[in-house]
Amino acid sequence: MLEQAREILELSERYGLAVDPSAKVADISVGAQQRVEILKTLYRGADILIFDEPTAVLTPSEIDELMAIMKNLVKEGKSIILITHKLDEIRAVSDRVTVIRRGKSIETVEIAGATNADLAEMMVGRSVSFKTEKASTSTQKKSFFPSKTWLFMKTVAFLLLKIFHSMFELVRLSELPVLMEMVSLN
Repeated sequence: MLEQAREILELSERYGLAVDPSAKVADISVGAQQRVEILKTLYRGADILIFDEPTAVLTPSEIDELMAIMKNLVKEGKSIILITHKLDEIRAVSDRVTVIRRGKSIETVEIAGATNADLAEMMVGRSVSFKTEKASTSTQKKSFFPSKTWLFMKTVAFLLLKIFHSMFELVRLSELPVLMEMVSLN
């Protein structure tokens, strides 16, 4: 057990993950939980890591930390597959990008030779404007939800997701198809 803790600390330091092996996962931030998952993958000897929308629930500072971790992993010889629609994140950590739309590979390009407009066009299949015009206050539509109600709804949705995640935290990946079948039967 002591040997495993030492190895975990070494991996954590080597890749800049800043993971405390004695901390309980339930007591750490979402960003720290994500670093624990990365560490678990590295501990098992993975050379290829797949990140699927990894920044969706992270704070801006946690996003910066994750981008630095990804760059460090690549420097150490690891391969990363990043699945995201966020162009800034793609540019921050990628050498090349493959755009997949509706299940089909559209194109693979070197990131240095592609503009955001090029990438966006590949992603949606048409030219995209990155400029928006702000309507005057007299012509702006009122929000369907008052801002406090909307914030409350987003908070409730987030808490429900956290509860759902906690319920299935101990489920092994191999048990997921069975679990999904059980959910669909109910």
